[in-house]
Amino acid sequence: MSNALERLTREGNLLGKKQYALWNENVFENLCNTSLSYFWERCDKDLAATENYLKLLMEGMGRGYITHIAQPQYADFYRQHFTWGSLLEYWLVLQIPLEVPGLPKSERLATMSSVWNLGENILKQPSWIDRYLLHKILATPTLFAGIEKQLEQWMEPVLRQPPVAQWKAPFDVTVFDGRKISGEFLPGEMRLSAPSIVCVSDRRLNTVFGGLFLNEDPCVLLSHHRHLGDYSGRDTRVEVSFGDSEVRIAGQVVALPHFGKMHSHLVCGQGIILATAKDSQRIWKIQCQ
Repeated sequence: MSNALERLTREGNLLGKKQYALWNENVFENLCNTSLSYFWERCDKDLAATENYLKLLMEGMGRGYITHIAQPQYADFYRQHFTWGSLLEYWLVLQIPLEVPGLPKSERLATMSSVWNLGENILKQPSWIDRYLLHKILATPTLFAGIEKQLEQWMEPVLRQPPVAQWKAPFDVTVFDGRKISGEFLPGEMRLSAPSIVCVSDRRLNTVFGGLFLNEDPCVLLSHHRHLGDYSGRDTRVEVSFGDSEVRIAGQVVALPHFGKMHSHLVCGQGIILATAKDSQRIWKIQCQ
């Protein structure tokens, strides 16, 4: 580490300990040895850009956005096998040091500022938005130059109102494994968080929630430590009653293999009914054509 970078990190650590009650000196040191050092070397020792990046890392740590470190040179591993706390954490720790040094010097500071503002704004929205966009970004890495347009394209189908369901046969039955949300996840109450997004609470743990993104095919299941939010959608009126391993929808009986007794269910506006069973980690989806 060069003398200039050592000075920046030493001063940053002292300032961080004064400004932030929960300052973690070990995390900061590791960030400096990984993301910051990588950024410094790749941007040809651009002191102004590095100092600005360091300030973002410090503020991210101080506000609790950054709790993990990563080595940018192994980006593919961290995209595929790492659990990021938020999209902003991923951008700050991994994508900024990978991408910003390749920009012209005149664009570096403005790009980092825009990324920070965008990431913070996303965190102020219902919690499912950050989790969903992080999932999409990790699957399809996107350059900062086109990021806002890409995020809008991903969000549009999620927020689109579904057509009015006719609740007529044939019905398709699909079963989701709740263990894909969390190994011990036991699905309980379900509520809509957006037109095609369902928040599933764990019956036993009040800090574990699952998100079902019904707009995706196949359906995406994601975990979160916070409730994904409530959505008041179109009033969906259909007569639904459950028996032993079956459901009656508007007078039509649909078999539910291995279902047993119903624990909870949710009627969704796009012709979908979700149901959980009393002694199962699975979630049944019944959808009309």
